[in-house]
Amino acid sequence: MGSLLSWTSPQDPACDFTPDFLGTLLEYSDYNSLPGQVDLTCLTFGGVVYGNYDANWNLSFANPIGFINPQLYAYIGLTKHIQLEFALSPLTIFFRNRSATTLQDLNVGLGFQFLWDKKGTAVPNLRFDANLVLPTGKYEHLNPFLEQADQGGRGTYGGICTLVVNKTFYNIPCHTYNFALNISYYFYGVADVHGINVYSQGLPLNGRGKPGSEILIDFAMEYAFSKHYALALDFQYTHVQKNVLHTHFPGSHQKLTLTSPSADLFQVVPVLEFMINPTIGFYAGASWSLIGRNIASFAQLVLGMDLTF
Repeated sequence: MGSLLSWTSPQDPACDFTPDFLGTLLEYSDYNSLPGQVDLTCLTFGGVVYGNYDANWNLSFANPIGFINPQLYAYIGLTKHIQLEFALSPLTIFFRNRSATTLQDLNVGLGFQFLWDKKGTAVPNLRFDANLVLPTGKYEHLNPFLEQADQGGRGTYGGICTLVVNKTFYNIPCHTYNFALNISYYFYGVADVHGINVYSQGLPLNGRGKPGSEILIDFAMEYAFSKHYALALDFQYTHVQKNVLHTHFPGSHQKLTLTSPSADLFQVVPVLEFMINPTIGFYAGASWSLIGRNIASFAQLVLGMDLTF
């Protein structure tokens, strides 16, 4: 997700327009925002969790759980090489005539641009993002009536390191396209937790929880049909290490360790982009799980808007 102004491609002499790209939904922005430039991306995901993948990658269906997940991303250009980044995301879950709305953990960070795409050469865009995860989401003293649907975070600070490589191609007249590769690593500290919490598997246990680290690999592409329309596509693989809770049996000093299994997920996200002008654009698309292990299966729709100031 990146700035329209900074993503504008050079004029193709065979066309009477300059194709623009919004950036795909799951990839990090390929270009930093220009100094003094502000870019806002507002997305709303809505869908359903309809089953679970077991340890053998087999899908079993379950009672559906609905959700709405607005997301706000802000990018502020500080210098030619550095931009400031924010990400905010509340989540509402609906199930069995119950609902819960929570704020997810907040991300704040910096994006560093090392290379800029040069047309007609092998030089790509090359960026590195370093983000801090702030424990703003609810993670302990969860409501048993809501069956952990009111959880929103991990209860500890974390970090996200992401390498971004992108290259744009102009060999098809009037139909610019690009490919991007993002590799992200998420890591977290230790959380002191109490009562029913994100690590206790529904039990009221006090202890110290350790979130599992995560690796995300995203392959993305965009293809311009015309000056105003483009197709964006993400294929993303996620691997999550096991969560661990060190606690003790209530009323005794006997130690207890609870672990959740590691998990894997493959998902695909096709989106249609509509660019009104170089400062305003819209998204419309869908996302769903292709296959997974020890993780929920889902399908969702997404609408979004990108604004550049």
